[in-house]
Amino acid sequence: MPAPLLPRKRFLLAAGLLPLTACGHRLSAPSLPRMPYSAHDPAAAGERIRRVRSGTPSRIEGYCSAASVAVDDALSFHVRALSPNAYFKVEIFRQGPSETLVHSGFGPTFIPGTPQDDSVLLVSGCNWPAGYSLTVPSSWRSGVYYARLTSYQDPDTPTYDRTTLGFVVRAPARNASIILGIADSTNQAYNAWGGMSLYTSPRAPRLSYARPYEDDVAPIGFYEIPFIRWAESNGFAIDFCSSVDLHARPNLLNGYRLFLSVGHDEYWSKQMRDNVEGFIAGGGNACFFSGNVCYWQIRLESGNRQLVCYKDASLDPIQNPALGGPTTLWRDQSVNRPGNSMVGAGYLAGAGWWSDQGHPNRLRGYTVQNANHWIYNATGLRNGDLLGQTASLATTIVGYETDAAAYRLINNVAMPTGADGSPTDFQILGYADLTDWPNGDNGQAGYATMGLYQHNGSTVFTAGTINWVGGLGGSSSAVETITRNLLTVLASGGPPPTPTPQPTATSSPSPSPSATPTATPAPQSTASPAPQPTGTSGFDPTPNPNRSLPVVNRRPG
Repeated sequence: MPAPLLPRKRFLLAAGLLPLTACGHRLSAPSLPRMPYSAHDPAAAGERIRRVRSGTPSRIEGYCSAASVAVDDALSFHVRALSPNAYFKVEIFRQGPSETLVHSGFGPTFIPGTPQDDSVLLVSGCNWPAGYSLTVPSSWRSGVYYARLTSYQDPDTPTYDRTTLGFVVRAPARNASIILGIADSTNQAYNAWGGMSLYTSPRAPRLSYARPYEDDVAPIGFYEIPFIRWAESNGFAIDFCSSVDLHARPNLLNGYRLFLSVGHDEYWSKQMRDNVEGFIAGGGNACFFSGNVCYWQIRLESGNRQLVCYKDASLDPIQNPALGGPTTLWRDQSVNRPGNSMVGAGYLAGAGWWSDQGHPNRLRGYTVQNANHWIYNATGLRNGDLLGQTASLATTIVGYETDAAAYRLINNVAMPTGADGSPTDFQILGYADLTDWPNGDNGQAGYATMGLYQHNGSTVFTAGTINWVGGLGGSSSAVETITRNLLTVLASGGPPPTPTPQPTATSSPSPSPSATPTATPAPQSTASPAPQPTGTSGFDPTPNPNRSLPVVNRRPG
C-alpha cells in the first residue's frame, strides 16, 4: 500500500518553504505568506492531491466571478465565512518579480443561516452573493493576480482568518510578442473543494469554477509564478491568458510569436487544442516548459464555468469528437489525437514518481546530445553532460512527472521512432532513462526527453518535465541560458541562429554535428535504422503504443 500523501502545504512546510503559520487557516500575525522565489517539485505530496475537508466549512473562503478579466471588466469576490467573520478586507497583488499591491477594499461576507451541502455546490456552483466588486482599471498589467482576504468581525476588528483567491488579467490588446497560458483547468481538475475532484473516489465528472480552491495559499500559478518572476526579472515582456481564454477566444493568439505552457498542463479542451495547433500551423512558435501536457480531454460548459471530464469514454453522453467528446484520454481510440502530435512528447512514454521522494533515484537530469544546437549556445555543455540534476527536489528539473518521445538508442544517440504519435522529425536534445522508477501505485517507469520540431516554419520546444522552472532563479545557469535562448530567438520571429560549434565530450559517443540549426532529425548513423540499442541494459526504450494505463486513480496526479 503506498505511503499516505501529504497535502501541498504540509509538504512545503516540511521542505522549509512555508512559514509555520501558513499551514492552518488562522495566522498568528498580520503578515501574509509569500510564494518562495524558487520552484518546487511537490510530487504526490503537494500540487496533486489536495486536502479533502471533513465537511466543516472554512472560517473564510471564496471564489472569483471569472477565471480571467480585462481592463474595464467587472470583477467580484464571493466570500462565505463562519461567525463572527462578518466582513473581509481584500488586498490584490500582481505576481511579478515581486508581489505588487494594486488595490484594497472591504466588504461583507456571506454567513449562511443554515448549513450548505458543498458536495452539491461543487458541481452546480456556490452562487454566493458578491461581497466586493470592482471594475478592472487600465493601470493593471496583464498577469497573475492574488486576492488575499482577511476576516473581520466588524469594520474595526480583524480576526485574521485568511484565504487567497487567484485570477488572470489578460491584455485587452497584444502588448508583447509572448503569451503564457495559465493552466487553471488543471488546477480545477485537482481541486477537491466540497469533497470531490477528478481524483477522489468517487470522483465528480463535473466541477464548477464558481467554488473556492482547496489550496488557499497558492490557488493558481504554482509553477507559473516562479517562471514569471524569473522572466520579468530578465526583461521579457509577457501577456497572460487563462485556460478559459484559450478555450473561448479563437483569435486570442493572433499576432503573438510565442506561446508558453509552464509546469503542469494536463487538461485541455478541444477548442484549446485547436487554437494552439492553429497558431503553430500558422507559423507561431511554442515552448512547453511543462510536463504531462494535454493528457485528458475536457469540455467547458455552462458559460465556460463548469469543467467536464468523465475519464471513461463510455460514460460521456457526448460521443462526437467534433463536439468535444468523449472526455477521456486524448490518445484513446475514441478521440485518437495523442498530445504528442502537438507537444512533441507525451506521458505514454513518460515517467512518474509519486511517493518516497527522498530516494536517490528520484533526482535525475538530462543527458545532453546535439550540444552544438543553438539552444545550448553559451551554456558550455558538451554531449554526454548532465543537465539540471541537483541534490534538491525543488531545483532538479526532471520533476515527478515527465513526457517523452518514443526513441531508440543508436550508437548511444536517442533517435525518435514516432511510434507513440510524436513527430518523426522531433530532435531529441536531452534524454533521461527513468526505467528504474517505481511502477504501479507509486509511479510509472519510463523516460523523459527534451527537444523540438518544426512545422510550417514554426518551432515547438518541449522540456518534457513539470519542473523545468526548478532550474531558474539561480539553481542552474545552463537551464537559465537555454530558457533565455529559446525566449529570445522564438519571440523575435527570426530564424534560429547558426549553432556555435562545441567540443565533443570524450565520455560518450556523440552524433555527427547538425549542418543547420533547425529542428530536423539528428543525422542518421550508418547503423541500421532499427537496431537494438547499444546500452548495457539491452532494453528497447520504444514504448508499446498500446500500453495500457489504468484510467481511474491511475496515479496521485
